[in-house]
Amino acid sequence: MTDPAITGKREWMTFNGTYLVADEFASGVAALDTDHQSVTLEMTGPWPPYAFAGIDQANP
Repeated sequence: MTDPAITGKREWMTFNGTYLVADEFASGVAALDTDHQSVTLEMTGPWPPYAFAGIDQANP
């Protein structure tokens, strides 16, 4: 379970991903959330570009 202090929820999180996506993707997620009542699909954003950056530990 993800720490409720982070998500504000006590449910199990099966998958958590971060992606740069188009509006069509968001529409598809909303449609899947409506069609599949046994799971909750949630999207947040937009996020600032630095949220997708990593630190290259091999070449500091």
